Amino acid sequence: MKFRRINPFRQGRDRDARSLAMPFTGEARIPDRTDVVVIGGGIGGLTTALHLREVGLRVTLCEKGVVGGEQTSRSMGWVTSLGDGPGRVDLSLASAALWDGYARDCGPALTFRRDGVLLACQTEAEVERFQAWIDRHDAAGGSSILRGAALAQRLGGTVPQGTIAGACQAEAGLVDPAAIAAVLAGLATARGAIVVQNCAVRGIERSAGRISAVLTEQGPIKAAAVVLAGGVWSRRFARSLGIDLPLLTARSTLARTGPVSNGPAGCGALPVAGWNALTDGSYLVGRNDATAPLTADSFRLFRQFLPALREMGDSVALTIDRDLIASFLARRRSPLDRPGPFEAVRLLANTGDPQGAETLCRDLAQAIPAFASTHIVCAWGGVIDVTPDRVPILGETSSAPGIYLCTGFSAHGLAMAPAAGRLIADQIAGRVPLVDPSPFSMERFANRAQRTHNGM
Repeated sequence: MKFRRINPFRQGRDRDARSLAMPFTGEARIPDRTDVVVIGGGIGGLTTALHLREVGLRVTLCEKGVVGGEQTSRSMGWVTSLGDGPGRVDLSLASAALWDGYARDCGPALTFRRDGVLLACQTEAEVERFQAWIDRHDAAGGSSILRGAALAQRLGGTVPQGTIAGACQAEAGLVDPAAIAAVLAGLATARGAIVVQNCAVRGIERSAGRISAVLTEQGPIKAAAVVLAGGVWSRRFARSLGIDLPLLTARSTLARTGPVSNGPAGCGALPVAGWNALTDGSYLVGRNDATAPLTADSFRLFRQFLPALREMGDSVALTIDRDLIASFLARRRSPLDRPGPFEAVRLLANTGDPQGAETLCRDLAQAIPAFASTHIVCAWGGVIDVTPDRVPILGETSSAPGIYLCTGFSAHGLAMAPAAGRLIADQIAGRVPLVDPSPFSMERFANRAQRTHNGM
């Protein structure tokens, strides 16, 4: 862990930005009544809405900006379970089949392809760890350790210096992240969901201790359940309801290249960078690191996040800018009868690091010569919500009945969100859940704090 920038007077990079997502042209107004309101139109909210319709519930999704405008469209587009740890692997393995179903229903527009992922190994210890994962989770599947000619073929003909092997999940998927939100929103509306863009949710109204209505900028919606799938906004919204979500934010830079001939297949990562091969011959590329702005929440949640910071080491750099001061001045609650913070910033992103993207492309070309023939077409930044254990928070909150959380995917939303959305729908409908919900409960953080307090 290190500091990358310390200037409390410099403007933070998080700001109201333009969308990279393909436009969703559906127009809708809020209904007077629904069964469930989903807050947030990213991959988590959209898949939850889809599965709520599957169980026959009326659902209205409210997005303060445009669907997929924040994390979903600014991601690397990987859909893989390779190397996932406890909790996460259950969701990502279950999500793979759900992605196949979405692809059957949506066709090529979804851009989902099972072109595989490769994670480079620099030591035999890494190879052993991946082999143990394969033996446990994918012994009969398409994962294997590649070496020699097979590894070179996967990487476009050359094995970079220092790479001794690669863990390959041949059945892993990838998507063009800019396309998927609009396509899934179209599928949801075709199945009867109401998707309302530019409609911020300001708060919740309760009656006799239960949710009775959701208050939006367009007016109230009577509902008995709410799914909070607000990404980086989830902590702020939850705090207004008395729920203390352990979420912090991190920033990353990604870029899109021009066409690359004979480049690496599918998606994957070397120590220097990761990639996603798109259907037009271009690539999405990004570093395997992030920056974390120091804010008031960084101090409030320091003890919970300290183990994760130690584990990630120099892959995370802290920054100090005007966001630190602004975070201490921000109101915990805003009046519900006039515009608030969710309307002030319709699309949160950051400027990224365009110069760093150019350096990344040069570094990648040294490792894989095929990238020497291309250039960076555009670069952008994204803001990610992260939990202390990098496992999402899913399910109903014990302190606020009727409010279900679907957040904290920690940069792996495309891989886990379909199963997470199905899990939430199962819980609301009273069905047997797709996967064991206990690893994703909010209560796990309280239990860990109690064990630490008791010296266990």
